Amino acid sequence: MKPTLLLTALLTVSLCFTACKEEKEDFSIAPAADYLPTQPGKYIIYRVDSTVFTQQGRVEERHSYQQKDVVDAAITDAQGRPSYRVYRYLRDTAGTGPWKSSGTYFITPTNGTVEVIENNMRVVRLVSPVKQGGAWKGNRYLSTEPYSSTYLFGNDDNIADWNFSYTGTNDVFVSGQKTYKDVLTVEQVNDIMVIDTLNVASNKAVVPSNYSSVWIRGAATDTVRVEAAPPATGRGKLTLYNQTNFYATLNTIRIPPRMAFQFEYFNNQWTYPNTLLVVNNQVSIPKDVSTVFVGGTASGPIQINTSNIEGTSTGRITIYNRSNFNAFADFNATLSTVSIPPGFGRSYEYVNNSWRLSGNSNTLLDKDPFTNETPFGSKNYSLEKYAKGVGLVFQELLMWEYQPNPNGTPYKIGFGIKRSIIEHN
Repeated sequence: MKPTLLLTALLTVSLCFTACKEEKEDFSIAPAADYLPTQPGKYIIYRVDSTVFTQQGRVEERHSYQQKDVVDAAITDAQGRPSYRVYRYLRDTAGTGPWKSSGTYFITPTNGTVEVIENNMRVVRLVSPVKQGGAWKGNRYLSTEPYSSTYLFGNDDNIADWNFSYTGTNDVFVSGQKTYKDVLTVEQVNDIMVIDTLNVASNKAVVPSNYSSVWIRGAATDTVRVEAAPPATGRGKLTLYNQTNFYATLNTIRIPPRMAFQFEYFNNQWTYPNTLLVVNNQVSIPKDVSTVFVGGTASGPIQINTSNIEGTSTGRITIYNRSNFNAFADFNATLSTVSIPPGFGRSYEYVNNSWRLSGNSNTLLDKDPFTNETPFGSKNYSLEKYAKGVGLVFQELLMWEYQPNPNGTPYKIGFGIKRSIIEHN
């Protein structure tokens, strides 16, 4: 055989072997229905921890109990498909009281999916083939805001777009004294918009470099010294919410208790946002800013160039002078004679096609722009684990929204639930 023909034959054999091997591996993958068995009489008992927000969302409570799901019988669903009815029962956490009926849901296996219909919500929990990285729109049959009748939040606005995915296909899960193998992990959503929290220790708080908003909390005995690592690149932003009982300081900037301040990393330090350094007793304000800080050392009065600012019907800007000389903003001939002394600020507004002092007021601002508004937050998180031949062994679902409610008491609205398997037959 010629060398060329020999090489061709070897490549053909190699390709055939690889293709046949891959086909065999695909063929051996378990169908999704193997992870959610539906034999009548099968049951699973869970410990359930339910999170609720009471007293108009001001108090977070956890209620625990046991739950038993029992596959009752094979039925036909509304679409004429084979389905299974599952009865649900509840009792106390210790498991000493009687089981009490708590509703019904349905499991519908198809050729390529396993659907669960509960409270009139149809969710595609699993799909075939079961492969690492496999993804699908599990809530595609849900309407917009399916929880609107119970919860007035925005967490379910785009629930149909949640991207379910297999993040583990051969995991191990331990619950109590039992270990479950061949566990399938399904991540349904992980959308968290909540600021990070740091607890004060010895009147000190250290902010890691990957944090952009931080809630500093705890009891201090003196001023809280905040240390913050620099950002990875650029002029990073950092907002500190001081929820302690003392002032918190970062680079000599003092944040009163229950107030917040946004810092910017500039000139190798965390400092005031939108800081402009004086060069030859001049600075230029960029467009599209609402607050600037003039910093640095000057040798005489500072001219603030405002030519980049575009006047609009709602234009407003506040200029703080953190330098050592009076500063003058050249909006027009009149304002160019109005000084901003060191340590003070002035606010300007664009009205009737002209810039003027805000409200025609000569009031000087002698305090940094702190805010007492806490940030909006929300959390959508859902993860499920299924053991082959057993069923659902773990579930965690969190859907809540935090409203700062500046004119009243902050509150949360939503719910959370966690299920962990205790036993099964």
